[in-house]
Amino acid sequence: MFNELITFVMKSLDVYILILARILGMMFIAPMFSRNNIPATVKVGLSMIISYIILPFVISKVNLDVGSAEFIFIVIKEGFTGFCLGLCIAVILNIFLAAGSSADINLGLSMAQMVDPSTGSSTTPTGQLFSAFAYLVFFVLDLHQILIKSIVNSFELMPINTIDLHNTMFIPFLSKLSAYILVSSLLLVMPIIITLFLGNILLAFMAKVMPQMNVFVVGMPFKIIVGFSIFYITLPPIKSVIIDIFNKMLEYIYTFINIV
Repeated sequence: MFNELITFVMKSLDVYILILARILGMMFIAPMFSRNNIPATVKVGLSMIISYIILPFVISKVNLDVGSAEFIFIVIKEGFTGFCLGLCIAVILNIFLAAGSSADINLGLSMAQMVDPSTGSSTTPTGQLFSAFAYLVFFVLDLHQILIKSIVNSFELMPINTIDLHNTMFIPFLSKLSAYILVSSLLLVMPIIITLFLGNILLAFMAKVMPQMNVFVVGMPFKIIVGFSIFYITLPPIKSVIIDIFNKMLEYIYTFINIV
């Protein structure tokens, strides 16, 4: 059976390599797959399996000698296509880190940054909390299957060697995506920001009424307790917002596929 698999792949080796290039380009930047704690062998192996599954359904007009200069250029082009798809996913999922960073500025935890060993980047505590909760929702609702399906569908909507970044709709798409990221990140933390703003007004009033009270000593634990209490209370609506963000992510992926 293994020999049959090898024979099948070798018959369409050029198409298989191009499919693999796009999948690998996405795997090495999409947040749920690109984490450092996932071995590179697992990423490559999963990409090869997905590419093999997709291979019978991909119709390609590319008929080049493997190893030719033109073929290598198309491989790079497909890798860049996958990179763009993964970047679209990564940018949208950074909404949760941006939301957490905004919350930590108001909570007074913005200086308590830590290095996330799975990504190698610095994140704030609340940003980690938002991201962990979002990924939990993502996998519990099986949205990763829908994401992989959208990547597979990209070969139907955007066949091999057809990407065109000179499309006039590309810049408006990026502008719309950036605006959505800003609005969504603020929407996630708006209850915390508003509550802490009212809490700061209360602390200012108490400082006037009771000058002997050390507001700086009381204010920090007060804001942390209130902030995380509001986060816990608003978990159900936050879950709904997270689901909407993931659905919007899939919509932006298909929009990107259609414009390029």
